[in-house]
Amino acid sequence: MSVRFRAVVVLGVASVVTTGAVVVTGPRARGAVPRLGPVTGTLIATLTDPGTYLDNMVSSVAFGPGAILAVGTGGSGSTYLWDTRTGKLTATLTDPGGTSVQAVAFGPGAILAAGTAAAGGSDGGTYLWDTKTRKLTATLTAATDSVAFGPGGILAAGGLGHDGSGGSTYLWDTRTGKLTATLTDPGGAAAGGVSSVAFGPGGILAAGDAYGRIYLWRISRYRP
Repeated sequence: MSVRFRAVVVLGVASVVTTGAVVVTGPRARGAVPRLGPVTGTLIATLTDPGTYLDNMVSSVAFGPGAILAVGTGGSGSTYLWDTRTGKLTATLTDPGGTSVQAVAFGPGAILAAGTAAAGGSDGGTYLWDTKTRKLTATLTAATDSVAFGPGGILAAGGLGHDGSGGSTYLWDTRTGKLTATLTDPGGAAAGGVSSVAFGPGGILAAGDAYGRIYLWRISRYRP
């Protein structure tokens, strides 16, 4: 007579059932991480900058709602919106100042911030786009190398100071388009500008300058 085996799992307990007997192999630990194989990467698409500039470097990328990818570029100063589900270009947002887009970040709703550098007589700035209507909704002055959204629509934009002598991080209320604070890099003119910003937990903002220093700022009136 042959014996048939059947594996079952009941309430997280793995069991082996034979004719007339149940052998329990042990409960699964709560919260246990399943053992996976090695991580691999597979190229699924190549999105080519449609601009004509040979130096159209991709300077920043960010994902937004609905698998939309924003790609900021140098040279032409354009931000491209791609639908990563179809691989199709859905919009080209052109920097009104014609300068290089240094950083892009999605904020609440459909808002996209594109920070640009000072060049060719332009002071640069951060442009806020409505990615649903493709319309420019605000222009925040001051050259920008990095942007990051915090709670309540607050945007941190890091770059050169207004006079170009040192680094500063500007805090903007994107709901009103008003500048609420200017955080001056303690490194002064030697800092070379704020090259990267990021919000952390508990109202902390990190700002890194071009010479390897990272400053942590406590943002007041923070709302998690």
